[in-house]
Amino acid sequence: TPLTGPWMQFGWNQPGPTMYYLLALFSGGARQRGWASLVGNVLLQGVAVAWIARLSWKSGGLRWMVPWLAVVTLSYWATGPWILQQLWNPYLPFPFFTLLLLLAWLVGSGQGRRLAGLAFVGSFLVQTHVGYALPVLAVSAWALVRLLVGEHRAGRSMRRWSLWRAPLIVLAVVGFVPLVIDTVVHWPGNTVRLVQFYLGL
Repeated sequence: TPLTGPWMQFGWNQPGPTMYYLLALFSGGARQRGWASLVGNVLLQGVAVAWIARLSWKSGGLRWMVPWLAVVTLSYWATGPWILQQLWNPYLPFPFFTLLLLLAWLVGSGQGRRLAGLAFVGSFLVQTHVGYALPVLAVSAWALVRLLVGEHRAGRSMRRWSLWRAPLIVLAVVGFVPLVIDTVVHWPGNTVRLVQFYLGL
């Protein structure tokens, strides 16, 4: 069972294994045949697009859904078909970043129930490719600040457990458990090597 993401030529892996776990839902049922992972790549990207369509429709009907899906459609058209035909960790999370932007906008608009989705998508993006780390942190921080300011102005307690329980559980299970296990079992572990690389240590 993988505890880290895809290998990088710099001597470390991408931060986490969530991409492998999601693809295993498809390849495991097909006895780990190669085509199943390729199909899984397309279906996972389709899940992200469907998630965008559902959220945007619920938030503003066609007036919201059409622009968000137009962004995704034009992005696919500009990049070409290989983003669906090749299973590569920079390609798989492609529509999930647009989904992250939509979730962040909804959270920042006061929909605290979307925090769990934001936590999962953000964790998945960072684990699949470390290059997403800074954009994910920036977008998520903006959404959280907007949410907390809105909660404060509405006179609600910013410490209420119901608001933070689901996203904290998602981050703990999806984001940190594999990384902690890898660090303990394979000390110093991939996370330490990755941090040392970016700090120049």
